[in-house]
Amino acid sequence: VAEKQEQIESVLTVLAGSGLPVGVVIGNREGTGAFQAAMGAVQNKHSNVVNLNQVRRVDTPNADLVSLPGYFKTDYLHAKDGCTYGEEELKGLAELKAACDSTIILISHGAPKQDGADAIDRTSEGANVGDPALAKSMNDLGIKFGIFANIHEAGGRGTDLAGKKLAEGQ
Repeated sequence: VAEKQEQIESVLTVLAGSGLPVGVVIGNREGTGAFQAAMGAVQNKHSNVVNLNQVRRVDTPNADLVSLPGYFKTDYLHAKDGCTYGEEELKGLAELKAACDSTIILISHGAPKQDGADAIDRTSEGANVGDPALAKSMNDLGIKFGIFANIHEAGGRGTDLAGKKLAEGQ
């Protein structure tokens, strides 16, 4: 979202002004202190903002949103109190999945590791930089859908878990 508390609040206030539900998960730029303080300030004014670091499952009529806060590479964190996830958090996805009663959509800052130029973890330098452990967890748990914000070059592209571009209508 942003790096400083004031910036995070500003962005979330604009999004909250839409009146639509706004789910937010921490990435590799925000520190946990600034993120939590900003979330608290915005949530005091806007009930439509959901902290997906704390609310890890959102049950909707059509899908269950499951979050995985943080980033998997500590050397990509921008704040001293940045948030990472690891093996324990990935294992926790199985517990969250067990509570789901419809299609699961995983929301995380970083993407799963994929292959090829069409993959959603492909950078402008031509590298696939996603998390192999996340890809394995998604595969093992049968999670077929996800929203991942970190690789801006992906531009809203859709692929299967391996990184193959989906045909229209899939």
